[in-house]
Amino acid sequence: MPGKILVFLLMFFASSKIFSFGGGHDSLLFDDSGTKLSVPYSNECKIKVVQVSGLVIGSVKIMELLQACGDEVDTVYRTLNGEQLKVGFDIVENEEVRTGEDGFVKLELADGSVMVVGPNSSLMFTENLCKETKTLVKLINGSIWTKVKKLLGGGKFEVSTERNGGGVRGTEFSFEVFPDKEVIKVYEGKFEVYPLKKHTELEESGKEMEQLQKEYESGKLTMEEFAAKVTEFSTRMSKLSDEVTKSTMVEAGYMVTVDSRISAPEEIPAGETKWFEDPRIK
Repeated sequence: MPGKILVFLLMFFASSKIFSFGGGHDSLLFDDSGTKLSVPYSNECKIKVVQVSGLVIGSVKIMELLQACGDEVDTVYRTLNGEQLKVGFDIVENEEVRTGEDGFVKLELADGSVMVVGPNSSLMFTENLCKETKTLVKLINGSIWTKVKKLLGGGKFEVSTERNGGGVRGTEFSFEVFPDKEVIKVYEGKFEVYPLKKHTELEESGKEMEQLQKEYESGKLTMEEFAAKVTEFSTRMSKLSDEVTKSTMVEAGYMVTVDSRISAPEEIPAGETKWFEDPRIK
């Protein structure tokens, strides 16, 4: 972090005329007490707030410059936590952004990709946004709509949730997280839905096998019955394992629902209401 600040200060001093006073003066005859400027903190991998409607809170960095007489500048950085976001603010990596019941926020990534966060939503961006070859959004709850540009060098835009997630290389999609399910809709390009992080049926399979063993040992099952049930169980678990470890590719015009399993892609209903086309967000 000190290295980044040093580079920024060097760049700042090289262009200090931006913050200088319009007319010259003699420092022996004029001594300004200081002009304080507060501007959004920025860097090369910024995520900028470009539009806000309703209640939207989060963490942003503010850079305060104290411009005194001459070229001397004092720079102070502070983080605003849990405050209303405003247009022009930059989102701090790995900090949460939350919207209220009437809240919308439109974000713009450094590569020009656009994201709209819907009401009652919560998300954060990866801590290593500047270093990684992918952009990772952790969607905790709520909904996002994203228009992603193709990342250079084969990079990928990814969404991660408690259940699973997915990734794209240039597409338009929406991702909604509900208490009991997730819904992914693709409007342009393709979206790869990743396998579930947890699968109840697979987790319970050990208990099922243990119960079969107990029934055989207690005499409830003959050897032939036990062997047949073990064969059926193994076949079923093998098929299930193949299903839950594969990604699902969703084409434009299709959607999937994720709960205990990932549904087969189905067409997005014609004439559906698109929440991200709300007139409060342009």
